[in-house]
Amino acid sequence: DGFWNPIYDEDAGERGDGPDLGAYAGLPITRAALLHAQAYNPEILDIPEYQCRPHPAIYGIRGAGGLVRIWQTLNPVTQQQDRIDLWLRWQQQHRVVWMDGHAPPPAWALPTWQGFSVGHWIGNVLAVHTDHLKASYVRRNGVDTNDHATFDERFLRYGNYMVDIMMVSDPGVLSEPLVKSANFVLYPNATMSPYPCQAVTEVPGPQG
Repeated sequence: DGFWNPIYDEDAGERGDGPDLGAYAGLPITRAALLHAQAYNPEILDIPEYQCRPHPAIYGIRGAGGLVRIWQTLNPVTQQQDRIDLWLRWQQQHRVVWMDGHAPPPAWALPTWQGFSVGHWIGNVLAVHTDHLKASYVRRNGVDTNDHATFDERFLRYGNYMVDIMMVSDPGVLSEPLVKSANFVLYPNATMSPYPCQAVTEVPGPQG
């Protein structure tokens, strides 16, 4: 539990204003994904309905998400973990990681920005699998995913430091899994103000 501040000492291009057009180095993207990315028009982000579009879970925690709050909810009877919640202030990205064998959504259910996440502990490592995601992106310069993308994470804590290692799979876009990591430091006594777009919950997916 607690507030975690990202350590921006890697992948600086994913932070702030985002990566440059054509910055696809290190991404194992397919030929089709490359052609799609090269046709991307960044001016789409100036459209009003895109101003409050949340980052997808597949990207948010390693992008410009900023401060992260993490907390657990225990079953009142068994005192076992029911869920773990992650809240990123930037665009109020709220993820729920179900720890209780929660049933997945039906195949016909609409995918969401944060998807459906289930987790379990491997020793002191939290393993999380996420699917049922909206079509989104693995980089904010036209490298879009489709709604078949999934990703797996391993959260490791070392004292006041935490590492999230993410493995993204999307056969339609990636020729092999994309592995990324994000580092955080515990931020005691932090507070988190509401994000200006808190009333916005669902807005259009990526261009194309």
